[in-house]
Amino acid sequence: AQVKKERRGKDTTRFVELCVWAVDQTGLFEEGIYRLSGAGTRVKALRTDMQKRATKAVLERALVEGDVHVVASLLKQYLRELPDPVIPFKLYDKVKRAMQISNRERLLDALFAVLDTLPPAHYATLELLVFHLARVAQQASVNKMTASNLGVVFGPTLLRPPPDTNPMVAVQDVGMQTQCVELLLEEQVKKLQAAAHGIEAIDEAIAVAEQQRLQVRRSLKVSGLPATEAEKPAEKPVAAVVVGDVTARTSPRRNRPISRHSADEEMSISKSINELRDQRTQLSSGVTRLASFRGSAVYLAIPRVKALTSVGDENENEKENEDEDEDEGAGISGGASGGAGKTAAPAAAAAAAVAKGFP
Repeated sequence: AQVKKERRGKDTTRFVELCVWAVDQTGLFEEGIYRLSGAGTRVKALRTDMQKRATKAVLERALVEGDVHVVASLLKQYLRELPDPVIPFKLYDKVKRAMQISNRERLLDALFAVLDTLPPAHYATLELLVFHLARVAQQASVNKMTASNLGVVFGPTLLRPPPDTNPMVAVQDVGMQTQCVELLLEEQVKKLQAAAHGIEAIDEAIAVAEQQRLQVRRSLKVSGLPATEAEKPAEKPVAAVVVGDVTARTSPRRNRPISRHSADEEMSISKSINELRDQRTQLSSGVTRLASFRGSAVYLAIPRVKALTSVGDENENEKENEDEDEDEGAGISGGASGGAGKTAAPAAAAAAAVAKGFP
């Protein structure tokens, strides 16, 4: 019985995943998505086809022959008819008690604590749906489906009261069900927006670091020192670069070594670039997870990569090296064009939401 239950849970997650994929293709900007219903005959026909063989090909054909509202209606119908809802009956009272907390922060903490106890298949399905519906809500200016509107549609579906609940109580609980899903979507939208800003800041930092690495490699060519990778010789001196407390500076004299640390500096910049790319990957994957934006935050420390702008003699180099040693700033600033290196503090603050995966 347990094996059958686990298999049924995996099938449910797979079916939801397929429908979400189809709506993502053409429905995110469709006005009234999930509020408007598809034609009943088309929904019934699609249901029959999906019962025979649930594949992307079946849904693609449905999108071509009909409209995305048919797929959206089938998904809602499927979720309504689950014998045990996505948020199981056994957790209904716990969610209800959490939703009675007046302080929003405490309410969210209590709600996510309850959701962390979901069975694996239920957790995976809820996580998938919340991430998808948050993307729908992000396009509310076009599709008119805000987090509140989606809460009205999906609240009573994802959070149904147990069958033995007093009908009058069940009717009174509709507002609570709606608010619960709305809060989950608002938190997920917040995560998506923060992640977008964080990824943008990290991309800018990577661009600055790559430009600086190119400058160091060119300076190594000018000085006659070996570079780790072949680059075209620089036609003119370039700006100084600082990574951590290591400084390199190009020299107007072609045969004079720029710095004994030049090769190490190039390696240090490459390491910083790899770290930034790893952080970008972590941040991108984290936004799909169902977790509190605050409680499960993992703030990513951005490596320091800073560019100087002037070229001087060796004495000035030494003085600026000392100044940089005293500087303990942690952001990314400067840049080849003066504006490319914005501070990376927003990236660190925005790199939240890397949370626990499926139970």
